Amino acid sequence: METVMVVLMLTVVMLLVMAMGATSDCGGEGCSGNTNGTKADDNHAQLSRASLRIRILDVNDNPPELATPYEAAVCEDAQPGQLIQTISVVDRDEPQGGHRFYFRLVPEAPSNPHFSLLDIQDNTAAVHTQHVGFNRQEQDVFFLPILVVDSGPPTLSSTGTLTIRICGCDSSGAIQSCNTTAFVMAASLSPGALIALLVCVLILVGESLESYPPLPD
Repeated sequence: METVMVVLMLTVVMLLVMAMGATSDCGGEGCSGNTNGTKADDNHAQLSRASLRIRILDVNDNPPELATPYEAAVCEDAQPGQLIQTISVVDRDEPQGGHRFYFRLVPEAPSNPHFSLLDIQDNTAAVHTQHVGFNRQEQDVFFLPILVVDSGPPTLSSTGTLTIRICGCDSSGAIQSCNTTAFVMAASLSPGALIALLVCVLILVGESLESYPPLPD
């Protein structure tokens, strides 16, 4: 019933609008455009066109992520406050106000006395060392979990991991090796064992040379 009443009311309104349009076309004094005194039928349907622009607003439904699987290398004799890595993120959403990301270490992770994370406030973060020197015999790899949060709404977050390797460097700070296998093996052998190993190698080399026929004069 309510639907029928609404349709009737709309029909009445349309008829009134059409009648007012016809009156205005006659100047408000009746239409007397022909010689017989009859009113001209100017009440024709009028059409118009308009363009409607629809903008689709992006919904924040993708969490930010680290731009790449970050890996960094640190010298064993690194000093406190040394910059290790600058972190940036990517986000597939495109908010109207632009991106704004926040960085911090994962609260649930164990306290890390070796490294610190600084939010630079320009959608990047910096990782620094916190103490003097490392010992790659004790630990040669560190994993630093980093929490990245966007500005929403709704606020979304994700966790990425920075892998930090402890390396041997020369006096100028250039990295020489991050592989600890040979270093640990050499350190675990006593001087006597190293000498015995060298003698074995020389014996094997001598025997291989004796197996070759003598050179002709």
